[in-house]
Amino acid sequence: MKIAKKCSYCGKQFMAQTLKTKYCSHKCNQEHYRKKARKKKKNDSEKPLIQNDEIIPYDTHLKTIKAKDLLSMKDVMVLLGISMSSVQRLIKNKHLKAAKFGARVIIRKKDLKNLITNQFENEYSEEIILNEGKKDDNNSYFSVGEISRYYNLSNRSIDRHIKKNSIEKIKKGRFVYVLKKDIIKLFGKPKNPEQ
Repeated sequence: MKIAKKCSYCGKQFMAQTLKTKYCSHKCNQEHYRKKARKKKKNDSEKPLIQNDEIIPYDTHLKTIKAKDLLSMKDVMVLLGISMSSVQRLIKNKHLKAAKFGARVIIRKKDLKNLITNQFENEYSEEIILNEGKKDDNNSYFSVGEISRYYNLSNRSIDRHIKKNSIEKIKKGRFVYVLKKDIIKLFGKPKNPEQ
């Protein structure tokens, strides 16, 4: 049974084999597909990259933060330009006061201002935050890289030993430091003649 139909691409009349046939030839089918693909690509390129209505522009977000007296951890993160883990570290080390209401952590704006003021007034502000209140004496700490060199161990092995023996680590930037006395107690004196 043949059915008279009009081609969806070129508009010519043709005899179709089935009811679902839309094109007079395979070539018309391919050309129409390419045309639709080009049109879709053009429409996609004209759309804005960010379509989420929930995203607030930075300036608007900053204005709303400045108007608040109580800040969330995300607000502090935006104001100070630091990571969430840095904000959590400030709270954990009691450099920044925070109150917990259920799952939410609230920080008063005046406490944040006090932290900043104290850090500018204190000569050792960076050491206080990064070294958890301990004075930094480079001679009393090994970095993980030094431990690896001196004892000929992999970083993974060192990390396992540190966790297993509950040795305290101090993170400063991207480096991790451990007290020399703890490492010497664990592995003995370094094999490197420099130490």
